[in-house]
Amino acid sequence: MALVLASALLSAAGFAHGFTTRAAGDFAAGKSPPPAGALLPKQVHGTRVLRVGPGDTASAVALLEADALVRAEGGPPVGVRVADCVAVLVVDPASGGAAAAHAGWRGVAGGIAAETIAALSADAAERVLVALGPSIGPCCFEVGIDVARRIENASTSACIESTSSDGTKAQVDLRRALELQLATLGVDAARIERVGGCTRCDGEDYHSYRRDGAGSGRMVAWVGPR
Repeated sequence: MALVLASALLSAAGFAHGFTTRAAGDFAAGKSPPPAGALLPKQVHGTRVLRVGPGDTASAVALLEADALVRAEGGPPVGVRVADCVAVLVVDPASGGAAAAHAGWRGVAGGIAAETIAALSADAAERVLVALGPSIGPCCFEVGIDVARRIENASTSACIESTSSDGTKAQVDLRRALELQLATLGVDAARIERVGGCTRCDGEDYHSYRRDGAGSGRMVAWVGPR
């Protein structure tokens, strides 16, 4: 597999971006420097979105707790680390702004996609393009029914692939949940693209926390303003 995967939608719109694969290395904090000099926050599985500007440095941003970064002006790209969660790259072709969000189940349940798009501009949902990176698929993402219901309540039941016979667990499609949330904001399916496959299934191409545990590496997704 290539070192970096790209979205046809974002590429056609002229935004430099990428989703690293396992072949590109391990980008866990303190290991390899982020590709393209991307700014990366201190991720905490929340929904806080930070706007960054030309004066923000990589070392300063790395200390800030957030799970999404928005850049509306020139400067280094913004990015997030992932190892099963969904990296969400959002661009606004009209303004040239760009954002990167880390969406695990807590981020999805908390509405991080909506928060990120709103931080780009009040009417950004009318025109944004969104790329959803490689993540754990519904084939491998089994969670307790309480977690599944929180994700369902933030999207719809269409993100629940199946439920165990005793009703205690469910298989959830995180990227589908995000697509459903984006649709409610007015982002139609033609402006959303999935990039890559299931991180847990494909150990050759992707890092996966669910598969490899605490020793898992990290991938990075980044995007810069046009």
